[in-house]
Amino acid sequence: MKTLSVTKSIPVVGRYDVVVCGGGPSGWVAAVAAAREGKKTALIERFGFLGGATTAGYVIPISGFFKKGVRKVGGIAWEYIERLSAAGGAQVEYPRGHVSVDIEYCKLEVQRMVTEAGVDIYSNSYISGAVRDGRRVSAVYFENKNGTEALEGDYFIDATGDGDLLAAAGIPTTVEEHPQPLSYCFELSGVDVTTPLLRDYIHHDGKVPASEVGVLHEFLKEKHIAGEAPLFGGPWFNTELNGDRLAVNVTRDPASVLDNRAYGAAERKMREDIFRIVELWRENFPEFKNAVVSSTAANAGVREGRHIVGVYRLTGDDVLNTVRFPDTVALTTHIVDIHRTDGGEQRIINFDEAGHIPYRSMISPDCDNVIAAGRMICADEIAHATLRVQACVMAIGEAAGRAAALCVTEGTPVQQLDTAALRNDLIRNGAVLW
Repeated sequence: MKTLSVTKSIPVVGRYDVVVCGGGPSGWVAAVAAAREGKKTALIERFGFLGGATTAGYVIPISGFFKKGVRKVGGIAWEYIERLSAAGGAQVEYPRGHVSVDIEYCKLEVQRMVTEAGVDIYSNSYISGAVRDGRRVSAVYFENKNGTEALEGDYFIDATGDGDLLAAAGIPTTVEEHPQPLSYCFELSGVDVTTPLLRDYIHHDGKVPASEVGVLHEFLKEKHIAGEAPLFGGPWFNTELNGDRLAVNVTRDPASVLDNRAYGAAERKMREDIFRIVELWRENFPEFKNAVVSSTAANAGVREGRHIVGVYRLTGDDVLNTVRFPDTVALTTHIVDIHRTDGGEQRIINFDEAGHIPYRSMISPDCDNVIAAGRMICADEIAHATLRVQACVMAIGEAAGRAAALCVTEGTPVQQLDTAALRNDLIRNGAVLW
């Protein structure tokens, strides 16, 4: 392959105590948490809005707040839900605790919370590299319409979802041999959601009639086998608040997000798949006869990319057996939900008590000032398949932000952080750790 060698000077446009890379569910919460501790904080985000999976990916409802009717995620994440609810942008569905939302309200409320905390936002900016000096990262650089710019920092949080900062800084990561597939979510209008086929299912109220939900799955399965429908999963539906739109998760593609050309090709294919599936529904189910694709997500949703090689690898046995850690900083409540890359089937594992997530799974033994937040923490297939949902990654994000702030105050490597102090700080601010 032909290569080019380019030398250029990159302007440093800011210096911060904490630099957060990625403004998705874990990233924006991490930034708010660090800033509220009085630390000068920057947030770099590739889109012109924050919120990630909800706002860019159309992943609703927001799941993972409750276990057996008891809320297990608090802190900034729950404050966000309460603020959304007060504004008419969210509705908590009891007893399962799923949160139906208005996506546009989510964009606005996240923006407000980040701005109120005093975070400097660098939007429409894509992480492209890092400067590492020995065991520390000293700067990250990113691309935008201004060209290439850089931020210096004392501590960094990788909340990119796919470990982009980790990779740029040469911090060891792993990639599963068969990572969970991509999905491209979208919205439909003109769907009759009052019929028995859809009514109970989309409300997520614990009254899902499997036989009725199965009709749509089995229909697509038959069509796929016959070569008349693309690869799919689910389908899953949820009504968006404040409108007649139905959020849909049904498309599937096994491409890796870490291969840009494969990822782009998968998005284009799934866009075609969306319209083919909707066409089949319109032709065969009266609920969908007037259905129109009203919008598609800004990007295909990613369930799994890189994982940090952490001080501790969280396992499925840890979660399923409710192993409690002295450095637990977040809880996970969602079912273990493993999507196959070769079809629409899932592997589901239920567990009774919330799983515990240790701080050690968020840090590398290789680098002293970087913390991983969100679905990229060090976890095996089963553990990852429960902690990757939004409520949990927001809780992990708050832990990352407060951990970085404590490290700034103490001037300590992330591996030497007083985790008892971190836990106390989280609890004082409303986190649930038991």
